[in-house]
Amino acid sequence: MTRKGRNFELSYKWLYDLDKDKYVVTSPAYLYDRASKGKREIDVLVEYSDNEGIRRKIGIECRDRKSVVDVTGIEQLKQKKEDLGLDYLVITTTKRFTDGAINKAKYYGVIIEQAEMINSSNFDLYAKEYYVDFFFYKFELIKLDILTKDKEQYKFKEYLMKLNMIEQNIFLKYINLEFFLSFQPNELLKNDEFNMEIFFENINNIMELEGRDIIEQEVVPDCMKNVFAIAWKVQVIPYKISLPICESISVFEGETHKNKNYRVRYGDDLEYLEIGYLDGKSFTYLSIQPRKYLRFAGAHIELNTIFPKGIEMATPDVNYIVENFTGEFDISKIN
Repeated sequence: MTRKGRNFELSYKWLYDLDKDKYVVTSPAYLYDRASKGKREIDVLVEYSDNEGIRRKIGIECRDRKSVVDVTGIEQLKQKKEDLGLDYLVITTTKRFTDGAINKAKYYGVIIEQAEMINSSNFDLYAKEYYVDFFFYKFELIKLDILTKDKEQYKFKEYLMKLNMIEQNIFLKYINLEFFLSFQPNELLKNDEFNMEIFFENINNIMELEGRDIIEQEVVPDCMKNVFAIAWKVQVIPYKISLPICESISVFEGETHKNKNYRVRYGDDLEYLEIGYLDGKSFTYLSIQPRKYLRFAGAHIELNTIFPKGIEMATPDVNYIVENFTGEFDISKIN
């Protein structure tokens, strides 16, 4: 059984694990106590090398309790810092510090921090309030007619039958690459008073578009040199990946309640977005599984923090999304 307060300790470890190039994080850690001449536990130990190459140790004591931190708590930690040979000691609480504790911490050089946590235990409370949505189009071709320079017209399957196996593969590659990428759905849909927000509210909001594209001969493969145009009809289907918040920690200076460090995860272990900042540097990390027929359309995010002045939120790697969701046509419904 996990002991009380362990989730809070792991959240702090989770925060500092962000910068693995700088920090080595251990939780719990056991250090030699030169007074008792034995090992003592510390909730989180953060080790790093400073600018002069000297190895430093930060001890973090986490207090997830009903009571506030008072003068006595600071005095105990001041002594623990000395006995364990720590360079810095941080005490963090999900409650608050008394005025006396704040003054005592300043005097002894103990760093005080307050923290707010969101994790899976109170997930339902925040799921609808903080989230990230990724929007995609799915294109289903329901008509694809080939018009030749000889003024003949072929259905998709008829035209395929005219080609050998190698030519069929080349033709399908053209349809799912050059022709597919020529579609600019936002441009096409806005002409029909398209509203993206309403469109993505329901997967049943299917729209049909049709047209005829003249083929540029300099970009087509040899097996299509006789093709004059392609007449098409396509269904545009909305698809949304919604990742609700599942874990978060915000760290504040204990006295001013000024936001210092932050880390949040939306989603689960398979698909997630992480956002945050540490030591004045912001970051994002995105992991979404590719889906064959999707084309990226946009994203929207609701955060549960305000980034400090001077720190701009790093944006998710849109190039990653575009590269992994280039997509292709679903041709299973072509007449």
